[in-house]
Amino acid sequence: MRLFSTLLLFCSLVLGACTTGKIGVVDLNQIMTQSTQAKNAQQEALEVQKIYQYNLSVIEKKLATYEDKAKAKNYLKQAATQLQQQLQVSHAGINQALAEKLSEVIEEQTKNYSIVMNKNTVWISGKEEVDITETIMTEFDNATINYPPRPQKVDNPKLPK
Repeated sequence: MRLFSTLLLFCSLVLGACTTGKIGVVDLNQIMTQSTQAKNAQQEALEVQKIYQYNLSVIEKKLATYEDKAKAKNYLKQAATQLQQQLQVSHAGINQALAEKLSEVIEEQTKNYSIVMNKNTVWISGKEEVDITETIMTEFDNATINYPPRPQKVDNPKLPK
């Protein structure tokens, strides 16, 4: 009997808390695949990648004129590794800017909610008004994201002799 009354009290508290506050569900997967901002971030990442590919091709062309082919090949390998690392840092910066802005939008849009859950981790039955994904995505798409500066194209890189 004591266990039953404790369980009943616990359920009353939980249900009471749920009825006094709003519950929201956000589909983060939908936002990260369908929002304009996510698509813009993908395009920004492609543009940055094009710049790194351009820079590597310039280095490769310049190294093609070297007489010492082994030295040129070694330097090209080093340059490619360095550019790949820089590309990863650039992509991480783009992803971080995107995630920070989405976090800001979610925080702002969910101030009046007691509980906000990721739709992919919870099963919901009932009213659809708990799904606030479209509201979040609209605000996210209207937000301004400041990506890190793009790398510069290098037309005449300094190479070892």
